[in-house]
Amino acid sequence: MIIHTIVPPELLLQSTEMEENTEQLFIYQGIPVAAQPLNNMEWKITKVMSTDPEHYLHEQIYPGATMRIW
Repeated sequence: MIIHTIVPPELLLQSTEMEENTEQLFIYQGIPVAAQPLNNMEWKITKVMSTDPEHYLHEQIYPGATMRIW
């Protein structure tokens, strides 16, 4: 994709770079997921990283869901 703009690329890509820095990988209930911290104990799932199609049907594990880690 080519973007023709006078805005510097650092400003266009700023939000995606910030998200990648805080994203961490976890195995949550046996399913690999990527998540971002919300506070000390809660994380927001951003991606399901599994190659097993069955894992995408899990009702509590989906992008946008929160998970607790103690």
